[in-house]
Amino acid sequence: MIKDLTAFYSKSAQAMKCSEIRELLKVNRQPGIISFAVTSVKFIR
Repeated sequence: MIKDLTAFYSKSAQAMKCSEIRELLKVNRQPGIISFAVTSVKFIR
């Protein structure tokens, strides 16, 4: 199975940067990390 498909990406896709929020959420999933952020918002009508 091919693991690195970046050679098939368009130039614009290759220029894309990682989302800072997504990278922060990856850190939050690590064992030993305690998050004080609210993860879900419920709307009250």
